[in-house]
Amino acid sequence: MSEVTALGPGDPRRLGPYRLLGRLGAGGMGVVYLAVWPGTDRQVAIKVINRSYAEVPKYRVRFEREVRTATLIRSPHVPRLLDAELESDEPYVVTEVVRGTSLAGLEEGLAPDRLLTVARDTAQALMDIHAHQIVHRDLKPSNVMMAGERAVVIDFGIAADLADLVRVTTTGHVVGTLPYLAPELVDPRRAAPASPASDVFSWGCLLYFAATGRAAFSSAGTTLTQPIPDLTGVPGVVRELVARTLDKRPERRPSVRSILDELATVGAEVVLCGGNGRSHTARLLAVLLDNGLAVRVSADPDSLADARVLVVVVSERPDAAVRDMRLAARQRGVTVLVVLAGGHHEPDVFLDARTGALPDATQLRALRVLAMGWDTVPVPEFFPTAPLDATAALDPAVAEIAAALAEGDLVTADLHTTAVLLAAAGCADHGWAGLDEVASIGERLLRDCARVWHEGTDGKHGFLAQRLLMTDRTGTEVADLAHLFGWGDPLGIPADYPVWVTCAGPGFFPTLRHEVPSDAWFDNWNITVSALYGRIRSEFS
Repeated sequence: MSEVTALGPGDPRRLGPYRLLGRLGAGGMGVVYLAVWPGTDRQVAIKVINRSYAEVPKYRVRFEREVRTATLIRSPHVPRLLDAELESDEPYVVTEVVRGTSLAGLEEGLAPDRLLTVARDTAQALMDIHAHQIVHRDLKPSNVMMAGERAVVIDFGIAADLADLVRVTTTGHVVGTLPYLAPELVDPRRAAPASPASDVFSWGCLLYFAATGRAAFSSAGTTLTQPIPDLTGVPGVVRELVARTLDKRPERRPSVRSILDELATVGAEVVLCGGNGRSHTARLLAVLLDNGLAVRVSADPDSLADARVLVVVVSERPDAAVRDMRLAARQRGVTVLVVLAGGHHEPDVFLDARTGALPDATQLRALRVLAMGWDTVPVPEFFPTAPLDATAALDPAVAEIAAALAEGDLVTADLHTTAVLLAAAGCADHGWAGLDEVASIGERLLRDCARVWHEGTDGKHGFLAQRLLMTDRTGTEVADLAHLFGWGDPLGIPADYPVWVTCAGPGFFPTLRHEVPSDAWFDNWNITVSALYGRIRSEFS
C-alpha cells in the first residue's frame, strides 16, 4: 500500500456506501483513495476515473466492459476487483488493498533473487490478465507493488479490452506513461493499438529499471527513437530475455508464455549454446526437454553461474559466442560437451551430429548424471539395477526411507518421506505444507530423497520418474497430474492410493499426507502437492 495522505478540500468524504480515509495516489486518469468497506473495518482501495475521461463515450463503453471482465480475474499477482460504480459522472472501482511498497522507490537494482521474483510474478500477472482479453497498457514501476515476497501488478485504470482495439481518446492523445510505452504506440505513422506485445515491451522496461534502478529510456517518446540501452547492468540470468522484449518490432518480442517458460529454466544445470548451428540446436533442445532435462539456451557467459554442464553446438563456421562460452565454462569449472554439427572433427566430441544424429539413451543418461551432480554415485548408469546400498552417509531419516524401499514397501517409504519433508518444512503438526514452507526445505534433503527413491525403485518411482513422464513443460499443476494419472478428484486423497503406488506404474512421491488424515489435509492437499511439485520441477527437472 502506498503512503496515505490526508484528504484535500476538493476530495469527497464518501463515495456511495464507502467512507474515505485518505489518498493513496493520483494521476492523469484519476485518484485512488483508501476507504472502508461498509459495516466492517476492512480497508479497500477505490479508484475514481476523472470526469474528462468518463465523458468520452468510447472510453466509457470500454471502461465498463473492462470492469465486467476484470471481475473474472483470479491471480495472486493482481488485486481482486470487489465492486464498481459505473453509472455516475465519475465512475469508480473498488479493489483489494495491496500492502507493500512500489518499485518506483528503488534507488538501485534489486538483488538477482528478488529480481527473478519480480520477473516471474509480473509476467504471471500479465498472463492472467491477457487470458481475459485485457491489455494492461501502463505497466511501470509505480504500478508494481512488493507485498512481502510477492510482486503485485496494480492499476487497471487505462487497461484496454482486446475486443475494442481502437484509440478511444481524442485524436493524437496517447494514454500511458511514455518512457514505458512500446514504440508502436507512440509512433504517429503507425498509430498501432495496444496489444500483449506492447505489454511485453513495458515488462522489459520494468525489468531494466528493477535491475539497475534506472529507466531504460531517458524521456517521453525515446522508446521510438533511442537504441536499446546498454544491458550490462542487468544480471545475466535475465539479460538476453530483457533484450528480446525491448525489440522495436512487436512481432519479434517473446510471448508472455515463452517468458515464463524461460524464467522457469533460470538456474538450470544445463546451458545450451547453439551459435551458427541453429537448426540442429532447435532439434537438440527439443530432445533434451522431452527427456526431462532443464535446459537454458544462452550465449551469455554470466548464465553459467549456476550451471554444471555447457553443451555447445559447433558448426563449420567459427562462432564467437561459442568460443566465449567455452572459455567462460573452463574458467568456472563447468563441464563442456561438444556437439559437432559441421566442420572438421575435434577431440572429445560428445556427439558427432554432422549427419543429423541426436543423443541416444546412453548419452542422455551421461548428460543427466552430470547435470544432477551425481557423478560420485558408485554406479555407471543413471537407472541402476540395484537399490542404494550406501545409506551410511545419509541422514538417518532418509536412510529409513532407503531401507523401506530396499524391502519393496513403497507405502511405508512414502509415509517416512512425508514425515521427513513435513518436519523439514516445519509442518509436522499440520499434515500439509504450503508454498512458503516447501520453499524452506533444504536442497540437500530433497536431492537425497530423490536419489534414494530413484535408485531404490530402479527409476520407476519418485521425483525423476514423475518428471520424465511429463511432456508439458509449462508448469503442470496438481489438477493436471490428477487427470494424467487417473487420481480423480484432485481435492481429496485417492482411495486406491496404496494399491496404485505399489503397482508397476509410474508412481508419485510424495503425497505429503499425514499418517492420520485431517480435515486440514484434505482441504489443502492440492496446495501442498502443487507447491512441492513446483519446487521439484526447479530442483530436479
